[in-house]
Amino acid sequence: MAMSARGPPGAVAVSKEGIPNRTLYVRNLPDKLQKEDLKRNLYMLFATYGVILDIVALKTMKMRGQAHVVFRDVDSSTQAMRALQAFTFFGKDMQITYAKTKSDTIAKLDGTYKMPEPEREDQPEQASAQAIGFGVAPEKATC
Repeated sequence: MAMSARGPPGAVAVSKEGIPNRTLYVRNLPDKLQKEDLKRNLYMLFATYGVILDIVALKTMKMRGQAHVVFRDVDSSTQAMRALQAFTFFGKDMQITYAKTKSDTIAKLDGTYKMPEPEREDQPEQASAQAIGFGVAPEKATC
């Protein structure tokens, strides 16, 4: 009797591209293009495969040469990824995978978006650092 290599029933098959998602993570993009030019060219290229809701391309050192393309549906993102994998875009071969998480755009549309909470841990540490540095806690200013 032959064993199936598919795994347990109900398990989602995860390929090297990741779990199917409406958002594609695109890397190995040219970092010399201006942000708006990059977004416009990505839009023109990817719009062939479906409705694009958003393109996020940041020019920070960490995110340079990368973008997220958000489609309205998974079928469109899958079709775009298959068609454009290793596509030469301004002299560089794009590398495309599904994004690891749902984009903020999709979360806002389906009602699951949560605002990031500001970090409040720094404030008590600053006050205690002032008390240690000057020997007393700061008082309110009086005029």
